[in-house]
Amino acid sequence: IVVYGVGLHSGVKTGMILLPMPEGTGIIFEHIPDGERIPAYIDYVVSVGYASSVKGKNCVVRTIEHLLATCHMFGITNLLVKVSEEIPILDGSSIEICKKIEEAGIVEQQEGIEPLRIVDTITLQNLPENKYLSIEPSDRFQIDYVLEHPMPIGVQKYCFTGNKDAFVCDIAPARTFGFLKDFNKLEKMGLGSGGRISNVIILNDEGVINTQLRFSDEFVRHKVLDLIGDLYLLNRPILGKVTARQTGHLENIALVKELRNSKNHT
Repeated sequence: IVVYGVGLHSGVKTGMILLPMPEGTGIIFEHIPDGERIPAYIDYVVSVGYASSVKGKNCVVRTIEHLLATCHMFGITNLLVKVSEEIPILDGSSIEICKKIEEAGIVEQQEGIEPLRIVDTITLQNLPENKYLSIEPSDRFQIDYVLEHPMPIGVQKYCFTGNKDAFVCDIAPARTFGFLKDFNKLEKMGLGSGGRISNVIILNDEGVINTQLRFSDEFVRHKVLDLIGDLYLLNRPILGKVTARQTGHLENIALVKELRNSKNHT
């Protein structure tokens, strides 16, 4: 699969090629042009404030969460992703990646990967009062997310129950969002340069200023999308219920590190 677009934070025209790989490969990013390969694994994660990225010896691949969310829900465990420095943002969601993968099709390989089954509750400690993130035992993958913002976003809640078809219909189309006042701050940090009217929901204090929402609660759905992607940085599907309030990439990655180090799963 070949996909072209622009990097959300770099602002550079970019593309990616998705190639099938043999059993036991995992998901790997190959940096163009030098060919360095970086596993999509928690040990390689860097800079998680505004996007999840992985770093090798000589390069970084940024904004990988929407692609990983799609792989998570489609059950893709072996994949080579050829890319320069950032996964294209496309329309700010992962729906185009879903469509491309459905067009190409998926081969079920003989050697599968056992899901990570949560057996005891893990709760992130030392978070600010308004934030909460935990994972507990469940016979399926679930996310219960509460987003609390001043208006025009307000309080939004969403419960996702881990079905691929529900992901494609209800989560994958939810786009990245940001406040107009934050773009200056991002620009000073060298981020957000690829934000366009066509790929980010832009808000001011009154409401959305550049597009029509796809869902009345599109903001919380996008938070769920990011969380699904970040949780796949163990390269294994998860059986457990995640409860989240007001969290982002930083907390998501902290939970994945807890899962990597914990004995509270099989």
